[in-house]
Amino acid sequence: MDIQVVFADADGPFARAELLSETLPDRFDGTQYIELQGSQYHVVEADPADRAGYEAAGLLVLRLWKTGEPEAAATASPLDVKMSMSSICDELPACEPVEAGGPVLQIKDDLWRDVELVGPGHEAAIAMCFEEIGRVVTECAEGMGFSELYVRREPRTPLDAVTLGLAEVTAAFVGTSHYITPVVIPTEGMVTRGFALPLATGVHLYGTVDNGRLSIAGLHRTHAVSDGEVVGAFAELIARHSLSLIDWRSRLRLRDAEDLAAYFATEPQMLWR
Repeated sequence: MDIQVVFADADGPFARAELLSETLPDRFDGTQYIELQGSQYHVVEADPADRAGYEAAGLLVLRLWKTGEPEAAATASPLDVKMSMSSICDELPACEPVEAGGPVLQIKDDLWRDVELVGPGHEAAIAMCFEEIGRVVTECAEGMGFSELYVRREPRTPLDAVTLGLAEVTAAFVGTSHYITPVVIPTEGMVTRGFALPLATGVHLYGTVDNGRLSIAGLHRTHAVSDGEVVGAFAELIARHSLSLIDWRSRLRLRDAEDLAAYFATEPQMLWR
């Protein structure tokens, strides 16, 4: 179906276009970019923000922040909608209302399971996802974004072949459960049965727990880590359970202690890749 799209900046609406709903993202979350005849804009807000909303209304208002040089432009091609990420996870966890008070780890919805631990038995899924993400990076990169992104649906249960308990992980890094905090996805709420464990400054292991056993275990980094003890404990945990640390968008599969140390020592990649 056709959607009337209004483009607005700080001064108000400045362009309109009629776009097919199928050419627009399922949801706008602050990571998309749009080009209007050569000028690039960051989509800072969308109203409505998801497909159900703008299809029901037949109207979508995009509030933009210009990142490129201006040109006289009043229309947009459907192919001008850019994604800032080459891949995202298909499924978000169950969430509930955020409880007031106390520290939490906030994970952006698009970064859920962006880097995660995967157990044995998922080699085919890893290879398939790496191939598809590589195709997006090679064939769909345009400016600061991508004309397409790959939605990962596998592995849906990355730790199904692993018995990895939260108590074991806690003992390996901090020795006490006092440091465990809830996980919040700002657009969704507090993750049900979620946990976040600080490993070092700006580095958390997070995910979900089912009867004390980790079902999802993601790695969230905002800083590089040079602490040998932290990296060594992480490498030992991976070796003990035959795990792999998968950085999906970088298409990295890390298991060796030396490779893990080099990975932790680098600054996290920028969002758009």
